[in-house]
Amino acid sequence: MIVRAGLCADDFINAAEEMAAACAAREVRVTASPRYSLLLTIDIIRRDPLAPGKLVPSLLAEVEPVPALAGEPVPAVLGWPGIGLGDD
Repeated sequence: MIVRAGLCADDFINAAEEMAAACAAREVRVTASPRYSLLLTIDIIRRDPLAPGKLVPSLLAEVEPVPALAGEPVPAVLGWPGIGLGDD
């Protein structure tokens, strides 16, 4: 991020908690460039998937299995009888 004139890294560091709340994030990290004072890196940390004991739920676990992969016959496509996938 390029900082506009009149702002500095400390302004963003002091507002990190407000930015985290606005983004529904766990943490916001602001890092100033050691070489160029107008460049900042802002990391928005929403969750930590590598945290021990932390389970990240997946919507895929709630999906019904595909009949062709579960060994069941495949239903007719669009409800047309005799037009299935692999019924032949």
